[in-house]
Amino acid sequence: MLGVTIGVGGCQTAEPVVTEPVCDQSCRTAQFEHSAAQMLEALLALLPEWALYQGDYRYAARLTVPNERARQQQLDFCAHWREQLQGFADQELTTAGQIDKGLLLNRLDRIEWGLRDYRDWQWNAARYNVAGPFARLLAGDWAEESVKLRTVLIRLAEVPAYYQAARAALTDPTRAHLALAIQQNNGGLTVLGPALLARVADSTLSASEQALFERRYTNCTKSLI
Repeated sequence: MLGVTIGVGGCQTAEPVVTEPVCDQSCRTAQFEHSAAQMLEALLALLPEWALYQGDYRYAARLTVPNERARQQQLDFCAHWREQLQGFADQELTTAGQIDKGLLLNRLDRIEWGLRDYRDWQWNAARYNVAGPFARLLAGDWAEESVKLRTVLIRLAEVPAYYQAARAALTDPTRAHLALAIQQNNGGLTVLGPALLARVADSTLSASEQALFERRYTNCTKSLI
């Protein structure tokens, strides 16, 4: 019986050894570049106004309401992507990859520092101004007129909530920045003035869209005053 056992054992073949493919520097850099592209795409969606000024209009209909929820979302974003980026050791990346990693981490540092340390959302009333993005949307040839106006229409809905959140955040406003904010809001009334309603009336928007535009426009201008 023992001989049979030994014989059977001797006929067994060794299990093949599976070796994981080695991911060299170029491989890891490619993985990093993929993660970096994902982070930038997520950043554009997180900060639609910033995306707008980068020439990306995909999120133009979104108006960021500057409340605690939005600030926490930005901090969560930074924590998530810092962990992702730090998963790539510098020695694994090419020189260009190391530079890109540093730039992205600096961007996250800047967002976190602004929210946690600089905290100008508490004292700088001039940072709360919706007119700039609206002016950019209404100008240029990024889309046909009806698309521009419908995008503005969607954004207008959030303007009252925007200024309500701004007033709640400004716990220690400085006098100089309040004066600048008033000046900016007066300029905002120029961008979002009667000429905009005339432009809507001359557009191809439906009667119901034009009526909704006028209602939202009225609520918006009340918020600015």
